Amino acid sequence: MLIIGTLTICPYFFAYWRHKFVWVFYPDLDATILDVALLDDKYIVLIQKIVFVTCGVIQPVLAFVSAIVCTIFLVIHLRKVSNWRTSVTFAKGQCGVTVEKMR
Repeated sequence: MLIIGTLTICPYFFAYWRHKFVWVFYPDLDATILDVALLDDKYIVLIQKIVFVTCGVIQPVLAFVSAIVCTIFLVIHLRKVSNWRTSVTFAKGQCGVTVEKMR
């Protein structure tokens, strides 16, 4: 998440450094420039592309991969504990983890 935040914030610092006192923010993954007169069109397009790729592509992929990794580590950890039984099921593109406490 630190990498995602850095990739998202960097173009705004670049825009601020390149053109002083430019307010840049993006609601709903769309970069909006309040002071358009100070920015060239190519910088606006660059910022929009970076924000879209970072938030629209990279972040969901990392979230999906981290969920799978956390699930695998959870299953491995719970299998080591003697009084827990775990089972992983894959059906219709979904992954389910069942955890049962043994008596």
